[in-house]
Amino acid sequence: MEKETKARKDAELTLKKKSNELYSVNKRLTEVIKSTNLFPEENPYAVMRFAAHGRVLMYSNKPGQDIISFLDKSSSKVIKEQFKKELIFSFKEAINHQFDMQIDHKTIRFSVVPFQSKGYTNIYAADISDIKATEVRLQNITSALKEAQKVARMGSWELDVTSNKMTWSEELFQLFQVDSKQFTPSYENYINLCKNGSIINITNNINQIQPSSVDLSLSSECYEIKASFLSPKCKVREKLKKISLKKINLKNSQIFKKNKTYIVKLNEKLKLKDSIFGHCNPKSSTGRLNIFCRTILDNCDEYEKIPLGYKGEIFLEITSISGFEYSASLL
Repeated sequence: MEKETKARKDAELTLKKKSNELYSVNKRLTEVIKSTNLFPEENPYAVMRFAAHGRVLMYSNKPGQDIISFLDKSSSKVIKEQFKKELIFSFKEAINHQFDMQIDHKTIRFSVVPFQSKGYTNIYAADISDIKATEVRLQNITSALKEAQKVARMGSWELDVTSNKMTWSEELFQLFQVDSKQFTPSYENYINLCKNGSIINITNNINQIQPSSVDLSLSSECYEIKASFLSPKCKVREKLKKISLKKINLKNSQIFKKNKTYIVKLNEKLKLKDSIFGHCNPKSSTGRLNIFCRTILDNCDEYEKIPLGYKGEIFLEITSISGFEYSASLL
């Protein structure tokens, strides 16, 4: 999954670079178009002039002649007819017009500028094969990413911070079980789905909800326990009744002692749809505090695992592993 995501980002960067190159090509073509009476032979881009009906070639430089030679081949008859139709359309409608065609295994972009008063049309062309190849590569990578998300049952979204426009992957619509035709993706709607649907008791709204995760928070309910445990066949609270040494109220200052293990109930509860599962992992701040943390859930046989369709509370196991003592307020 990470490989496909990285490949997609690399392809997007390449496409951006190629798009900038295409912009430069179009800009240069525009500069050439401004000098419609000049056809410098040294111009690396194809420059041609056709009579209004698109059948009579009035002028061509060397790169343009290569294109004409290809179009004159008997095997290029269909392409040539399409080429003429594009020229006639531009002249008849009196509009500047761009179109792409496959010429001798290359993708060529043609810019057509009609001059009705003079009875001819100028054509300027540039090879954009690299850009088209990058677009195809990006499409293939995007398809692979969609398939990977489908298999892994994961979704993703992107937010354009300048326009505040959000785009969801197809799998994310399916995971949240919302209709892509009726539901409008937005950051606010995403938050509401998390708050009102799958995640209960979010206390800090926007600050807790990240693009691909949710920050969970500690409640004041804490227990010192004898040893670490999992609860694969019952609720965590049932286990706590048997192995907790004492209950602690974290509203008051509390010291987490070295090599002692504690269980803290998190504020958030889960009510996941049957198609959604998750995974927990500690934030980097736990390393700076030199503590070991991992989540425990009801009827779950793994730490940090959130099973498909999980409904219930979340508990956090905390163990101090240094020779220092930390106040719970630091957490």
